[in-house]
Amino acid sequence: MAVTKLANLINPEVMADMISAKIANAIVVTPFAKVDNTLSGQPGSTITVPRYNYIGDAVDVAEGAEVEAALLTTEAVEYTVKKAAKGVDITDEAALSGYGNPVGEATSQLATSIRGKVEGDCISALLASENTYDAKAAISYAGIVGAIDKFNEELNTEKVMFINPHQVSTLRKDPDFISADKY
Repeated sequence: MAVTKLANLINPEVMADMISAKIANAIVVTPFAKVDNTLSGQPGSTITVPRYNYIGDAVDVAEGAEVEAALLTTEAVEYTVKKAAKGVDITDEAALSGYGNPVGEATSQLATSIRGKVEGDCISALLASENTYDAKAAISYAGIVGAIDKFNEELNTEKVMFINPHQVSTLRKDPDFISADKY
């Protein structure tokens, strides 16, 4: 006599892990954001992040004059933790008799749904950045160089630029563009 056990069925805990794994690997923006999981499993709905305030630009000082010291200060910014969710209910009949693999499809679509929400929130935060550059023209090598100059760096460091996929060919066709594989 056959006895159905949990090992023969889908364990919801395992499905949650599968969805979480799919989300982490699918989100394009999170490698460029700080993801803080310290509140996972902890009570509370806000997180406080301390940061240093800018001391201000340097000023001209005459020879022999005293340099005025700036006060180094901090502040705390409080963020509210958000919860994003989506659900799919599947009856036993739908899981057993439905076309294809309804449970697998639900798992895949739930991961895509959460990924879309997280990426949308990350992109909204990026668009709210105060460090922007408006080239006022089609994307070009010269426009990118102008944007990079906004960082006022003495040493060139790695940067990431998000562009529309349709703009990639415009950049590649720019006569000033040099592909990284040619260095």
